[in-house]
Amino acid sequence: MPYSRRAPSVSSGVIPLREASRKPREDLPAASRPPLAAMAQIFFGSPLPFASAIGPRFIRAMDAGRQTTIIAVCSQNVRHRRRNYRRPHGRRSPGVIQPRRFGALTGSLASRRTALSTPSIYKFGTLSIITLVILRVCIGWHFLYEGVWKYTNPRFSSVGFLSQAKGPFAKFYQRMIPDFYGFDETLAAEDAAEPVSLRIWRQHQISQMEADVTRLSDYYELSDEKIAAVQKQLSKRSDALTELAAQHKTAIEKYFPEKKKLRGELKTAQAEEKTGDIKRLNSDLDDLESAAKTWRGEAAKIRQALAKELSAATKAAAARRGKAPSAAPYDAWAHNIIVAWDDYGDKAIEHYGYSDEKQTKARQIVSDHKAALWDFLAENRGDIDDYRKDLALLRRDVAERGDATFQRQRNLDKKNELNGSAVGWRGWVRKQETNLGRQLWTLGDSEQRDKGQLAKEKSDLEVFDKVLIYSLIAIGGCLMIGLLTRLASLGGAFFLLSVVLATPALPGIFPPDPGPGHSLIVTKEMIEMFALLFLVTVPAGRWAGVDFFIHSCITGRCCSSKKL
Repeated sequence: MPYSRRAPSVSSGVIPLREASRKPREDLPAASRPPLAAMAQIFFGSPLPFASAIGPRFIRAMDAGRQTTIIAVCSQNVRHRRRNYRRPHGRRSPGVIQPRRFGALTGSLASRRTALSTPSIYKFGTLSIITLVILRVCIGWHFLYEGVWKYTNPRFSSVGFLSQAKGPFAKFYQRMIPDFYGFDETLAAEDAAEPVSLRIWRQHQISQMEADVTRLSDYYELSDEKIAAVQKQLSKRSDALTELAAQHKTAIEKYFPEKKKLRGELKTAQAEEKTGDIKRLNSDLDDLESAAKTWRGEAAKIRQALAKELSAATKAAAARRGKAPSAAPYDAWAHNIIVAWDDYGDKAIEHYGYSDEKQTKARQIVSDHKAALWDFLAENRGDIDDYRKDLALLRRDVAERGDATFQRQRNLDKKNELNGSAVGWRGWVRKQETNLGRQLWTLGDSEQRDKGQLAKEKSDLEVFDKVLIYSLIAIGGCLMIGLLTRLASLGGAFFLLSVVLATPALPGIFPPDPGPGHSLIVTKEMIEMFALLFLVTVPAGRWAGVDFFIHSCITGRCCSSKKL
């Protein structure tokens, strides 16, 4: 039997577990209390319940050498407030401990022994909690300051960061940069390569005629009726050019491959300094050009006829505006800008509700800005031509030359130099757009000006920049005050993941990071990302954070519902 009913042995000084558990705590003699209980009596006026309850039984169990009784008594008395203080009729009694079955005490003996002997490695100490709170606040301050700085800086744009993207995802990030009025497709594009087939030659001739029509229509601001007449003449000349290409199909198709072959042989002969071959190849090229004069001359006549018709259509406007600028590489880019400014002027007139007189003045303001655009581009025509030639050489060097470090660094420096020139041209256009919007706004009276300036349509990247700024501020603020810490940490980790993918520090990727220090695979952004992922796994917001009160309210409501 687990319990003995014999009387306690007075000589041994040991009280069995059943008898000891029945004895009230207040009836224990003061001499038998351990030093912990005595110290509690001195400082607090009454012994600590835990010390006064466990102390005597622990000493007596040690005297008897009953290890099983030690663990059973400790396990029983630690939970004495909730389970062991019971009266015979089920009511709680603070002074009497009811016995429990020995089997119930020893059923979890192994787990109790492990819990008492081995500390848990998954618990955080006070110093660890303080460190995690400091880590959360520091990362939050970093995000918050970055967002506030971008918000207060009106010139902030993620174009610079996206343009410097490298690695496997470089093209994905660079495609996010909007093309400024088709700059990359028109002004920054290489000069049209020499045609290599009949189809490319015909399309090139038609494109040049279309560019002439667009340039003159934009410069002289032709009416819709005259533009329709000019477009009709353009269609007529395009059909004539198509018929010419069909008549001389065999000669044209033979011309381009033969010319490419002779030029390649001539380049090789010049490199090897073979004088005889050089003379022979130059003679063959001259004969080939002489044979092509027939269809080349007819194509030039078609373009000259279109130019005369355009001159007649713009004669009246030429007397007022002067001679139009000659064809230039910026024609297509200027056309895109002019179309956008005309559309903005029409929307501004409708937005402010201008009268007929003010509508005329508004359109004159738009015309003045378009004339200034043509003058600016004409003044910088030489720089634009040099820019396009240098860009073509740069792309050829990147494609043909080796991947030596010094060569890649040279190409990078040249690319940054060319981008600096392009930034100046785009900046001038943006400044003119700002002046255009201000002048159209000041044209109205006080009631019309109260409507505010007509905002220009924002690009997708500008919307993305605004979302990015507010996201950084929200993430940083939430981390600092401990509000929705897990969600904020996850959002910050995803943002840093995008930064890591845009500028990875992988071996062999060029260029290296411009910042101080050197990184290989692991960067400071990656370290901060994993720190945020760690904050996702711990309740960092409940330690000195608002999440403590949120969690308390939620768990308190849940517990109250369970009790009911």
